[in-house]
Amino acid sequence: MREIVRVECKRILNIKTLGLILIIVLAISIFSSVNNFTSYNLYDSSGKVVLSAKDNLAESKKSDHNKALDSEALMDVINGVDKSNYLYNMNTIRVVLSTYNEKHISEMTKEDMDHFYEQRIAALETGALRPLGIFTDEQIEHLLSKASQLEAPMQVGYAEGWKNLNNDMADLLVIILMILSVILLPVFGGTAKTNMNELCLSTKHGKSIFIKAKMIAGLEITSLVYVASVFILTIAQLSVFGTNGYNLVIQSDVFYLFSTYNITFLEQYILNVVMGYTAVLFMTSIIFLITVITEQIIAGGVLTTFFWIMMFTLPSNLFTSVGITHNLSNFLPYNMTNFNKFFRNNEIYEVFGQMIPSYLWVMIVTLVITACLTVATNIVADLKISKKFEIITYRK
Repeated sequence: MREIVRVECKRILNIKTLGLILIIVLAISIFSSVNNFTSYNLYDSSGKVVLSAKDNLAESKKSDHNKALDSEALMDVINGVDKSNYLYNMNTIRVVLSTYNEKHISEMTKEDMDHFYEQRIAALETGALRPLGIFTDEQIEHLLSKASQLEAPMQVGYAEGWKNLNNDMADLLVIILMILSVILLPVFGGTAKTNMNELCLSTKHGKSIFIKAKMIAGLEITSLVYVASVFILTIAQLSVFGTNGYNLVIQSDVFYLFSTYNITFLEQYILNVVMGYTAVLFMTSIIFLITVITEQIIAGGVLTTFFWIMMFTLPSNLFTSVGITHNLSNFLPYNMTNFNKFFRNNEIYEVFGQMIPSYLWVMIVTLVITACLTVATNIVADLKISKKFEIITYRK
């Protein structure tokens, strides 16, 4: 069967097309890295660069700027001991201001700084959980309990490589999903230009082998494109910004300050990679079923396009359309690649009395659906080939 898989892979995606896809991914990754790099330039009111991105990042990378955000360090922030506009200092100031967003920095006291982490929990409850009206009291208590497990004092420092990588991966994966939606159409759509059809109809177990070979070929292509694309983006981002800060908790970035998931940037990256792979597998299984039913590339492409339109148009904002987003939109491949929302919204699913993080439950459900769609594809393909075999036998 390995030879059949090889032939099917070459039929579905040739080397030139694969090379073109990887060149596109490389171009996107380089553009993204350069665009991110220039965003660290600081300008004055006239638009002149007063602090270049190179100098800003070089200074912020220095290990002596990594520190534990204890009471003393917090007092240094509000007293303005460091008045520089370097990234490392501005990031720390933003974390403090976001925790006490009702106060001006000049109004903060030592007592405030002594209760910084308690204030973070209070701000999470009163500003990010309870007012939204989407969590039950039990869920809020669970989330606050998780949030309070953040190790204090929190370590802050430079982690721009991982921040940019985790942010840009979502945009790249949408493009990868679209590319896969096109290149996978010939897996079951259209007529193969080989003798595989004759083989499957002329051998005892050929039918089963042929169907499995097609599916394995499709999955191998999906995995190759996904892994290669993520690898290229990872190298591009970390080459520019470095690997510093992989062990810092995501709450050290003000963007995730009120996240209840106490994970590092590296752990977030791993979760994003796994979640992204789950999304592409889910999309692959959907295309398999669509094309095995239609047996035509054009018809399969039309239905796939409709599926994309549905993903784009369905509400996906948890705070304005809770029911649809929580029970449907979250489980669609396109929305699964919006990694940031899983760690910022603190959304959870209550299943049989157990509180399960949204990213984990979404992956579990979609993997189960993927398995069901794969079985359904196998059954439909078997029935269609059996019907064709009966017709050929009858004509003979």
